[in-house]
Amino acid sequence: MSGRKFIFIAIAACLAISLGAPVGRADAQREYQLKAAFIYNFVQFVDWPVGAFEDARSPIVLATVGEDPFQGALDRAIGGKKVGGRPLVVKHFAKGLDVKGCQLIFIPEGQEEQFAVALQTLGNAPVLTVGETEGFAREGGMIRFYEEDNRLRFEINPNAAQKVGLRISSRLLKLARVRQG
Repeated sequence: MSGRKFIFIAIAACLAISLGAPVGRADAQREYQLKAAFIYNFVQFVDWPVGAFEDARSPIVLATVGEDPFQGALDRAIGGKKVGGRPLVVKHFAKGLDVKGCQLIFIPEGQEEQFAVALQTLGNAPVLTVGETEGFAREGGMIRFYEEDNRLRFEINPNAAQKVGLRISSRLLKLARVRQG
């Protein structure tokens, strides 16, 4: 089984995992561990234009903005891994103004103001934006996590990704709720 096929199956399996009713900190940690795994898989199904990196050996930089809700889960999920021969690196930024030089940013719930600042800062830079706030994809975000029937799901705004030169695999789009506009 090819690596990409395995990853595709892993994403599909993740969709089947129930979140359960949130009751406390342990459930939030489990939720963010699952989101970290999803983010790792998203990176494997997105193509960045050549100009998104300084050179062929530059890492793929994944960043959080605001307080890190992953509490290290994202760092652990990607630690030592590579995608397309590029190492994965996690950075944490306090503000949306600081997000330059990354390929993916995650904006947690409650950081809507920082998302607006980050979008303005990024302009048309090829950065995959991932969030969890209602309306995130409608407001220009590319991938939004949401819960439905106690399951973690995601929606994708492919137009926002195309606008900045990112190509999201049709295999990933088939697993998502697609939002146009």
